[in-house]
Amino acid sequence: MWDPSLSHEEALALIRELKTFPLLDGFRGRPRADIEALASAIVAFARMATELGSRLIEAAINPIFVLPEGQGVRAADGVAVIGEVCAEAASRSGG
Repeated sequence: MWDPSLSHEEALALIRELKTFPLLDGFRGRPRADIEALASAIVAFARMATELGSRLIEAAINPIFVLPEGQGVRAADGVAVIGEVCAEAASRSGG
């Protein structure tokens, strides 16, 4: 489960830990990717998952294209499968 308090800075730190991070950071003279936008997308995805809670059955973005710095990210495909909240879970959460 995603941590609901995932910050932009924490998402950036996670990105920098990737083995493939050098590819995003201007590898061999290529333009640097929009890492800030990728971090924002990760935080937004985490927030969505947290807000949907147990109603979220499955979610994926695949692939996500990280464009050159300042140009954002683009998702080629995404899916979210949302189920119903059972009465027992709703009563426990006050809903």
